[in-house]
Amino acid sequence: AAPAPAPEAEAATQQPQPLRFAAAESICPHPEKVAKGGEDACFVGACGTALGLADGVGGWAEDGVDPAEYARALVAAMDEAAAAAAGVAPRPGEDE
Repeated sequence: AAPAPAPEAEAATQQPQPLRFAAAESICPHPEKVAKGGEDACFVGACGTALGLADGVGGWAEDGVDPAEYARALVAAMDEAAAAAAGVAPRPGEDE
């Protein structure tokens, strides 16, 4: 009987498998910020190759900037840019 092929030879004959990217998003706001949904924002792009996170800077509120609004706008812009680069439509936002 012929000897079994070496593991290296077997691996060399296998077809390469496409890489896959799986991600999910979830925001767990600080208990004092639950009413407004927290100050952070994130997205997993519809393109399947992008994700982003924006950490709202709470200290900005002292300067009249809503950190949650800023983080959400930044994430929406990142999602739109990633979708445009991939040639797909961005996922609908929470307000749509």
